[in-house]
Amino acid sequence: NEYKSYLSLCMSVESNLSNFKWCHSPDYNKFVVLVDNKFNLYRVQDLSAYPVSSKDFVLSPQSVAVELISRHGDEKHRYKNFIVNPDEDNYKTLIASYQHKLFMINLEKDGYELVYNSEKQKLTKRINLLDWNPKHKKIVALTIEKFRSFKSLYICDIVQHRGHELGSEGDGIKSIRWSPHEPDIIAVGTSKKTLELYDIRKRESIGRRVDVHEVDTVSFSPEYKHIIASHSNEFIKLWDIRTFSKHSQHVYSEKIHSADISKIEWCQTHPTRLSFITKSSKYIHIREFPAATLKNNDVDESSGYTAEQSVQHRKKGVPEMQGATITNFAWHTKLHNRILCCKEFGIDKRTQLCEVSLFEPIIAQFTPSNKLVWGCSSALVDSTLDVSDISDIIEDRISKSYGFDPVINKEITKNNGSLCAVWKFFEFLSMKDEVVAEETRSSFERQQLRVADKNTASTTNKNLYKKGAQLIIKEETAKTPSTVYQMEQHPRVSFYMSDARNKILEVCGWPLSNLNRKDLKQIPMIDQLSSQGDFNKSVAISLFYLGVREATKQATKVYQDLCSDPSKRSRKEDEMLIALTVALSGYSSDRESLWSQHARESNILSHMSDPYYRAMFKFLTSERSTDNSWEVYSDILDDKQLLLEDRVAFACRFLPDNDLTQYLDTLTEREILEGNIRAIVLTGVTNSIGTLMQSYMNKTSDVQSVCLVLTFVKKYADKPLLDELHAYYDSILNSYLQFFDMKSMWIERAKFENKRREVLKRPQGSVTPHLTVKCLDCKKSVSGSRRPERQSTKSIKQDDSNSDRRFCPSNNCRGLLPRCSLCMFHLGTSTRYNTLTGTQKHSIARRRQQHSASDVATKNNPLNLWFSWCLQCHHGGHFQHMQDWFKEHKQCPVTDCNCKCSE
Repeated sequence: NEYKSYLSLCMSVESNLSNFKWCHSPDYNKFVVLVDNKFNLYRVQDLSAYPVSSKDFVLSPQSVAVELISRHGDEKHRYKNFIVNPDEDNYKTLIASYQHKLFMINLEKDGYELVYNSEKQKLTKRINLLDWNPKHKKIVALTIEKFRSFKSLYICDIVQHRGHELGSEGDGIKSIRWSPHEPDIIAVGTSKKTLELYDIRKRESIGRRVDVHEVDTVSFSPEYKHIIASHSNEFIKLWDIRTFSKHSQHVYSEKIHSADISKIEWCQTHPTRLSFITKSSKYIHIREFPAATLKNNDVDESSGYTAEQSVQHRKKGVPEMQGATITNFAWHTKLHNRILCCKEFGIDKRTQLCEVSLFEPIIAQFTPSNKLVWGCSSALVDSTLDVSDISDIIEDRISKSYGFDPVINKEITKNNGSLCAVWKFFEFLSMKDEVVAEETRSSFERQQLRVADKNTASTTNKNLYKKGAQLIIKEETAKTPSTVYQMEQHPRVSFYMSDARNKILEVCGWPLSNLNRKDLKQIPMIDQLSSQGDFNKSVAISLFYLGVREATKQATKVYQDLCSDPSKRSRKEDEMLIALTVALSGYSSDRESLWSQHARESNILSHMSDPYYRAMFKFLTSERSTDNSWEVYSDILDDKQLLLEDRVAFACRFLPDNDLTQYLDTLTEREILEGNIRAIVLTGVTNSIGTLMQSYMNKTSDVQSVCLVLTFVKKYADKPLLDELHAYYDSILNSYLQFFDMKSMWIERAKFENKRREVLKRPQGSVTPHLTVKCLDCKKSVSGSRRPERQSTKSIKQDDSNSDRRFCPSNNCRGLLPRCSLCMFHLGTSTRYNTLTGTQKHSIARRRQQHSASDVATKNNPLNLWFSWCLQCHHGGHFQHMQDWFKEHKQCPVTDCNCKCSE
């Protein structure tokens, strides 16, 4: 259907489109068409940038053929075939044939020039085939109809108007083609089932192959000069002309079942691609040959070689029409993957030209410098990505100490609202942990009974916070229903209070519900939001808690604060606050008042850009009864431009228990499916957290944040949840650790694993090492725990902080460990340097002078003491020493070792 809009504009003639050729013009975008004995020169242009005139025609939905020159032929001569000049400077010159004559025609000039007449050879047979020599611009090859014992191939000099014969007598020539690599060589396919090569300098055959069928078409590969393709009826074959004189084995052969091939042609821009069409076919068939096969120089002279098993078979369709078939095609000479096709359709066999682009799979690859590289035909294209990949974001966060501190994480992700909300949640849980710990410490000074009661209550409160809004409301409202109250300024507005609701409000960052009016009018959160720049949210919370009068005062105060600080002002914000103040001050609770009717009936509220201002007026104009319901506030609760925490807090303040439970269940399910990680406020540390993290992982591929969040979840989770998340957490953890390995961030990985162990409160030896270093003598690990084994009473006591580290920790071995190739201390004894006397230190000061900076770094980073070695020469030393060495050298530090370890 996408082609119906332009088919009526395409070229359509009554079976008179004889031929078409791409020109060798400098811009490579012109072609010549012979139709109704008239030569037309066209240029292909972008359809959207050029208006189509009556002389032009549309080639494709993206391109149009613009007529440049139209040249009528001589009335005495009805041209049937022509060739274009291969010279770019003379691309408007062509040679056309009529019966037994050749004419040179310049499209820009009138008239023609007779360049060859076969009557000179006493022949009046019609000229069939033409081919212009690609290098010798004055040489043209032509064939005439088979006649008795005359030769059919002629090489003509169009400047001197003479020619000479080639070939065998009586041969019926079916195809000719000049070699683009050796312009003195021409290939000839004959009706006597032979494929021959002629050298025009010697005027004799230099190679002859006998086929089982007539050779209808020959075509040289545009790049591999020894490869030539031919087709005979339903067979396609590739030949290696280097072996013509020794054997007749073809390189490749394929039979196209139940189809007669009408044309084959190599793609000029993709030299491994051979295309062909068959009679009554709607497709251009393409064969993709491996480049290694075509340029193979080690041909088996006895049997040749074959590429049949590795050839890719494809076909390309053209814009379809009912009953349309492809009768001819031509690859563009320079532009990639563009084909000009001629289609025939209808009972009257009308013809039509169209342009087809061949789209193919693109293999893309990232480079280490974050460039995306892909192949486009024979070109290699690279592009630096403007948008950071998630791997770049993760690596940047690691460099900023993104890890197990919620406060630091919150600051790093302040530009990512969803992740920042997650770390606010865990910061809140950590703060509650500190409160519980402080209460527990102070309780030890009390009586034992009161200690137990206090600890139980604190633990209960802590567990309640981590359960999430959905579970807190479901469990607590079943035990203690909420109490309903009326707002003083809005008697028809009800709000609800309970301990469970207050805890959710606290998690969401909203003020607690309180009946004490004096305390309520001094809500510190409102001023805090205003100072942080959340002016709209501070006014909205003033309305939801204190009413219209206090909200108007807050809006006025915000405007005054903006006037005093020009850096925070904007004209749009000023206008919004002025309009908001005036609108709120005119509010009337009377449903019949002009204010209420206009606000309800007009569509102005839906066009307000700020979601909090929109929520305020939706709140004031809601049609509610004394019993609020979900439907009453649906415009506010379903507004996704409001933060999830604010929608949850609003529901906890104004929805009754049943509607609140139903709303939180629906909201939790929806946010989990959407992968909104903010929904951790709803799910908490419960069974739903795993599904939420996987959904977020599928959406963002942020394995780092998922791993850190799940680590905190394991910290607060109960044993059933730990068992449920065990397998999933291990898979996420392994993926994150693989990221460290992929980026060669070994030190960062070790710090991460140590910190993770501290967060989960696991003992030092609870982490299984991924790699171990074994002693060459006893084959036992020397990189694990260095605690001495149980010794007999006769064994010599050794100080673990000194000499013991030089030896294998196994008491049955006690072999010396290898030495560092730079400091010459035994591996494992770097810390011993700090215990030496001044004389001992001075004796090795010269040897250690180069590594003084390393010793300072060792005190701050124990990872610098790790063993490191080259996998080729097996020399090594302390990690920090080797790292410092290879900053300035490439070769191994060991004398007489020529290994370039750093490469």
